[in-house]
Amino acid sequence: MTLFSRLSTVFIGWFCLHATCFAASLAVPEHLQIVTLNGEKQTWYLLMDNENYPLNEGINTITVRYRDLLESDYDDTHQTVTSEPVSLTFHAESQGQYQLTAERPQNESAAVAFAKKPTIKVATVSGQNVALLKPVYAPRAAAPTTATDHVSATPIAAAPNNAAAAANSASSTTAGQMLRYWWQQADPATRQAFLSEVSEQAK
Repeated sequence: MTLFSRLSTVFIGWFCLHATCFAASLAVPEHLQIVTLNGEKQTWYLLMDNENYPLNEGINTITVRYRDLLESDYDDTHQTVTSEPVSLTFHAESQGQYQLTAERPQNESAAVAFAKKPTIKVATVSGQNVALLKPVYAPRAAAPTTATDHVSATPIAAAPNNAAAAANSASSTTAGQMLRYWWQQADPATRQAFLSEVSEQAK
């Protein structure tokens, strides 16, 4: 573990001991269904009331789909219209209250059209849209290709030293981001206490 990683771990632990950490929440209207929340499958039933889901402080990823029960345009029956799941990744602040927002079509034909390309957003309770983050994937070497040759080649394994260096670099970047984030959240007293702790460990 690098020094930067150790500092991040120490500071995050120190901050959570000296400050109260509260989870955020996400309100979901009845015509939207949370399929998974941070990798965990969620229970849902049709026309359930507005539900609140707990969020992690920091990065959250959800898969959500549009699903609603409407009167048929052709007879007196009702039809369930469902879209494919959409993946949303966003950052939640401590104690933040968020909501999913999406159009709710009022007839079957409009619902079918919306389900083909649903637009679902994350917003604060005041109505301000939350910026969505691009999914972060682990770096992977791609096989060389040409415009005329689409046969996949077997990727050559990187040398152990190069792989270790890449892993250390990614770890340092993540640790640095976490350290900066928690430093910005801390009050002056917590920052000073942390610096004193680091000074003691460095002796």
